[in-house]
Parts: sequence; structure tokens; C-alpha cells
Amino acid sequence: MGVWGEQESCEMRGEIMFEFEVRVDGWDFGYRCVAKTAGKAKYAYYQFLQDGIWETTFAEIMPRLLVKKIGRATIQSFFGNPETFASVREQRNMPFVHQGMRLEVDGKMGTVVGANSSSNWSVVFDGTYHEEYCHPWWKTRYFDADGNVIADYREV
Repeated sequence: MGVWGEQESCEMRGEIMFEFEVRVDGWDFGYRCVAKTAGKAKYAYYQFLQDGIWETTFAEIMPRLLVKKIGRATIQSFFGNPETFASVREQRNMPFVHQGMRLEVDGKMGTVVGANSSSNWSVVFDGTYHEEYCHPWWKTRYFDADGNVIADYREV
């Protein structure tokens, strides 16, 4: 199954990664992320908030952040909204693709974890613990559970 098995923990260079939920005290809105420590999870949430949601200094927001460790991260920790994923799969006419599927993009192996509003896949590449967006047809090969190529969109 490669680096990411169905229930394998996320390990980066031998370090165990965890899933955290972070929120601002008094807010209902929470943010889930994968990080090595609670402090790094807080900083990831701070960076997310700086994208026009609440622009302030880290020192100002830090005392208001609450963090909860969910547990060891697995590939499912990265799975996005299943409705968005299903919509993109239909728009792209790629019914064989599913969350957790292995693929290769421009020679790099990864796992499909979701999709975005631009109709691209969210992919976690081997050896990383963050998602990147990839066009479904750009230099891409898709693999079944046994590692066989089931679709190849690379130029020949």
C-alpha cells in the first residue's frame, strides 16, 4: 500500500505526527490539522487566520488559542469534504478515483485525500504531512489497491 496504509500512523523522518483541533476561546469554529506538537498546530491555525479572517500578531492571539490532541494522524486525518470530492469526481468524469487512492504526479507518489473548488485533487505526497493541489490529468497515473496502473494521463 506504500507509505500510507489505511490505518497507518503518519510518520515523517521517524517522528510521529498527530491530529489536533485548534480554536479561539469563545468561537464555535474549529480548525483541524496535522502537526508534530500542539504549538505547531497553534501556529498552523494562526497562519490560516491570517488569510483575511483575523489578521493580528501571533503574540496577541496565542493566549486565546485552545488546542486538543485528537490522536495519531492517519491518512484519514487529511480527508476533505466527501460531497466536494464526489462533485469534482463527477465533473472530471473520473468515477474510479476515491479518497485514499494512490497516484503519481510528475514522478512523485502520493495519496488523494480530497478536492477543492477549482476541481483539483488534494494530494498528500509521500514524506510530507500537508496537502497540495494537483490537476487530475497533469502527468498523473492512478493505481488500484494492488499497485496496478488503472489510468495513465502522462504524455507519451
